[in-house]
Amino acid sequence: MNIRAALLIVCVYLSFCQFVLAQADLQTDNALAVVKARLNLTDKQTQQLRPLLEKRLQTLRKLRSPAGGGESLWRELRDSRQNFENGLRRILNADQLQLVPELHADLENEALARLREQQINEISRRLKLTKDQASQTRPVLDQDFDQKVTLVRNYRKDQSKGSASFSKALEIINEDTEAQLDRILDEKQLSEFREFTGQSKGSLPWLWGAVPTMDDRGGSGDVDTGSKAKPKRGEFVIAPIPVINPTLGNGLALGAGYLYHLDKDADVRSPPSMTGIGAFRTSNGSRGGVIAQKFVLKQNKYRLLLVGGRANIHYNFFGIGADAGDLGISIPIEVTGKGFLIDASMRVFGRHWFAGVRYYVMRSTVNVDRTNVTSGPGLFPGRPQIPQIDLELRTAGLGPTLEYDSRSDSFYPRGGSQFRLQTSFHGRAVAGRRVYETYQAFYNKYYSIGPRQVLAAHVSGCYTTGSVPFYDLCMLGMSKDLRGYEVGQYIDRVMIASQAEYRLELKKRLGAVAFFGAGEVARRWSNLRTDALKPGGGVGLRFRLTKENHINLRVDYAWGIGSRGLYLGVSEAF
Repeated sequence: MNIRAALLIVCVYLSFCQFVLAQADLQTDNALAVVKARLNLTDKQTQQLRPLLEKRLQTLRKLRSPAGGGESLWRELRDSRQNFENGLRRILNADQLQLVPELHADLENEALARLREQQINEISRRLKLTKDQASQTRPVLDQDFDQKVTLVRNYRKDQSKGSASFSKALEIINEDTEAQLDRILDEKQLSEFREFTGQSKGSLPWLWGAVPTMDDRGGSGDVDTGSKAKPKRGEFVIAPIPVINPTLGNGLALGAGYLYHLDKDADVRSPPSMTGIGAFRTSNGSRGGVIAQKFVLKQNKYRLLLVGGRANIHYNFFGIGADAGDLGISIPIEVTGKGFLIDASMRVFGRHWFAGVRYYVMRSTVNVDRTNVTSGPGLFPGRPQIPQIDLELRTAGLGPTLEYDSRSDSFYPRGGSQFRLQTSFHGRAVAGRRVYETYQAFYNKYYSIGPRQVLAAHVSGCYTTGSVPFYDLCMLGMSKDLRGYEVGQYIDRVMIASQAEYRLELKKRLGAVAFFGAGEVARRWSNLRTDALKPGGGVGLRFRLTKENHINLRVDYAWGIGSRGLYLGVSEAF
């Protein structure tokens, strides 16, 4: 190599270094601007903070590469965080220091987001994925990343469970991921995937040494195994919730719940058990209360749901059939009832299939709601009439259920799918007074299309036969099926519905959604027509109520044909 060529190489190298340093300076400037605005820093504080922030970002940038991973990187991240916090205590005042945990979370979550993209892009490059394969593997890899990050966080916070529990949970995640990828990749690509993630050597993927422990507030990641602190096993949810609903009117609901794991070694895939109680009252006189208990046992092998409640519901009865709903002529009715439900299931094969039995019994009384009537004599001639046989009734139903559930999270899924089929056979043999059958099914699919973006799709169907009470017919307008129409305006023996929703996570626990769907009811399957579909769509905002579990307060505004409504609720529509 001659001197000229050597000088050229040196110049190129120096130019590259200048570019890298310029990019790092730009990232520091941007981060410093965010921190200054977030903490309301003075110019002097900003100047003092810059070298501290540069060192912190320099360490976090190491998450982009597996080089230097393992426990050494973990210790470096922990020490970097401690040094950063000590420096902040010298610079910031007491009010500013209260915002530091949230600042930590932003910086570290941004680093994790970069790590996710870098890892998935590297997998796509090494495996030489086609465009179709890349789109199919993305939600699988997103789900795998989220589960492993959660597993590491939990293990770092509580190492008393031992490495055996950690390895078992990791093995389950790896098996599930590989089973999903097996349907997408060929054997050569699968082998390359195992080699890249370290599974072929029986070791952990390089991700594990790079993820610090942190809760949603950016809590410290101390790994001192001599700590006597007990791990946090549960989380309370208490929320007064305004009720704004086109069917029930405006009012207030109060809900309280406790989410927890009953198994000592509950893995990251196991949803929590829950104990909850709630009550509501609205402006049109509707009121009610409910108590619920959900058990998830033996690493999600067994599920048991118990619900009991009593309610007095005021809403409009439009008659039965799509034509009656289109007329928009109704009478106000009052339904008073109390009931009990039990739903038990167990995992039957694989990790995702559950089979079980569901039983419920309800006693109800139906009256014309004269308190909400402004005109009309007697029982309103020319308006829909309630079948006399439905005015006072006890119904009970028993039937099998079948469910497939591979969702990454039961409250805010970012990947996977859910299918459920439930049937109910009603009659005197199960303590009811009417003989009829109901069949309901739905399918939900979730796609992660970015670190903070999810596309969710829902399709459902309903069929009833026999002497069905009007309130047990298929009903269009439930939030999970279609928003934008008053519940009860469209009821009949058959229903189909579907909707899709785009979900975006914003800063400060906020989120936004946009959704659109369509559905219809008919007396028979053969009566369904595409030109009779009722479209509905809208937008909404989200506020995250809990820190451990991603449970949102939901506010949606939806439009239908000649109809619109504002909805408030807890958790996602589907």
